[in-house]
Amino acid sequence: MKEYSETHFQWDQFRIDKTILPSSGESRKELTPRVMKIAGESTEQWHERIFRFIKMLSDDGYISNYNQVAFLFRSVAKKETQELANYLESKGIPVYSPRSKMFFEREEIMAAIGVLLAIFGDYSDELVDRPEEYLEMLTDYYDRCLDIAEQLMDDDEDLEDWVSYREDELDNLVGNTDYAFTQLLYQMFSFDYFRKIIDTDLSSGVADQRAIRNLAILTNVLAKYEANENVDVISDVKKDQIVSKLFETYFRFLFGSNHGGGGIEEYQDESEYAPSGCVSFMTVHQSKGMEFPIVITDSLYDRPTDDNQGVLEQVYDAYSHRKPFEPTDRIKFFDFWRRYYVAYSRAEELLILTTPIRTRGAWPMPGKMFKEAFNDLEDYYDHHYSFEEFDFKPVKASDLKQSYAFTSDISKYERCSVEYKMFRELGFSEIRVGSTLFGSLVHQTIEDIHDAILRDEVSSIPDNLETWFDNNYQGLVLSEHSYLAPKSRNAALKHVKNYFENSEDLWKNIRKAEVQLSYPMEDFILNGQVDMIKGKGDTVEIVDFKTGDRPEPGDESLINYEKQLQVYARLVEVKENVTVSKLKLYYPSDQENPIIEFEKNSQQIDSIIEEFTDVVHKIEKKEFNQRTTNYSVCRECDMRFYCNRIKPK
Repeated sequence: MKEYSETHFQWDQFRIDKTILPSSGESRKELTPRVMKIAGESTEQWHERIFRFIKMLSDDGYISNYNQVAFLFRSVAKKETQELANYLESKGIPVYSPRSKMFFEREEIMAAIGVLLAIFGDYSDELVDRPEEYLEMLTDYYDRCLDIAEQLMDDDEDLEDWVSYREDELDNLVGNTDYAFTQLLYQMFSFDYFRKIIDTDLSSGVADQRAIRNLAILTNVLAKYEANENVDVISDVKKDQIVSKLFETYFRFLFGSNHGGGGIEEYQDESEYAPSGCVSFMTVHQSKGMEFPIVITDSLYDRPTDDNQGVLEQVYDAYSHRKPFEPTDRIKFFDFWRRYYVAYSRAEELLILTTPIRTRGAWPMPGKMFKEAFNDLEDYYDHHYSFEEFDFKPVKASDLKQSYAFTSDISKYERCSVEYKMFRELGFSEIRVGSTLFGSLVHQTIEDIHDAILRDEVSSIPDNLETWFDNNYQGLVLSEHSYLAPKSRNAALKHVKNYFENSEDLWKNIRKAEVQLSYPMEDFILNGQVDMIKGKGDTVEIVDFKTGDRPEPGDESLINYEKQLQVYARLVEVKENVTVSKLKLYYPSDQENPIIEFEKNSQQIDSIIEEFTDVVHKIEKKEFNQRTTNYSVCRECDMRFYCNRIKPK
């Protein structure tokens, strides 16, 4: 039996032995990575040495991209980790650290919150002077936000005038505004500081995108508050209540969570674990399954901790007759070393252990678990290393095929690439408009009718139709944070009833409804959904339902709908092993002639798919600079202020 030691780990008989042996350095043909250390006699020296090392790798051409370097930590939310990230960024080395919980400390977020506070000037003046202890940290933060906003207004007279205009309007408010907090944020995007952020070229790498993506997150944060509190406008009656609740309750909760765990995280791209142009800061747990040419492991203060499961552990001890596989007094050591086995085995070529040296205090560094191994390593700064023997390969690109849908990708991009960039690519929260809610309500209730028909329950539809309609409306109000006037709601219900009562020829032979379609291309997947497949035998028709006014022949939207249906025909034929004979659009708003019909054109489908493929390639190249020339589209778009299609007053 081997002698057991906490700091000299042995798996014994409890697991297959895992041993990492560093390269001898004699030949880089060896499969194991070279191991060294970087230490610092102080935190400041440690920061400087880490920076100089990475800069040397880049300047001397040993790495071609900062993403070839990954830092692994026990936690990226610790103060020491964030200070290192800030130092590297101040020296021009971008850091990708989505779980560092630094969202509220980013300048663009503080600027936006500061401008919002300035708009509610009387409230913010009172807030920052409040003596309550529970608000102390928050009011200090808001004070800093206001300082940033004041500087922006000093630099931009138009912004200052707009803030003053809104402040006067809200101070003297009688009745309601036609906006709430999210809309105020969108109006800010017309001014220089925010416009430069929104102008970001998305092909430039994730580091340069952080500010615009953080603003996208902020629109979602504000929209969520408005949805939770049923706020769609600011009224003179509820103004004080909803403003104080936003800044003192909602933001205080998020801000506190951000500093104590579980709060808002910055953007992260799940499809690209090492974004171009950045060194990655991630937890050891996040790094599972990943590999990097160079791995720098910190957190050498770490030590095993008991995993106290409380009641569950007591139940297991009392009722389980199986002996534990691992001795309970050693489980915490086994778990500890498993974690660092993961960390050390992420390195393909070079593994570096790093820490500032700290001999005093509760957390000496390196701690006893690492001290002996760390001391045995050669320090990069004590030796003259040549990296000529290394061949640091580029980080492997993701080979996952992305999916693109006709309506949410192809059509949206062709309508306006700026709109696509903001709401589809970046995920800004759209402030839903009534026409969107109207169409969704009609569409969902027609889906309910189709489901009943497919269940052979046609006779039950008249008794249930209004209930389905009301339930769908309530669900959409909650999800889209929008409402319909009674007249519009009655019109939507009339469309649905008209369809059921007067279009039996269309729905009586329904075969399938809401059919998901997928077509694998060479480098992406094309998705779609057809509302109805109808017919018997091997020949069918496909039907797509459209709300709004029936377009005139030659209308651009009609041409695009026909293209979409032509490709749907191909996808349906492949999926269902049938022949599609007819393509139909159905407009519930047109009671006299609701159907537009097309013949399938097999010769055109291949060229249409090529056309759609070109659109996808533009999306993947992040070509988002083409604005729509159809100003009716702009009237319903939240980006109309940024695009200068309407002034924010």
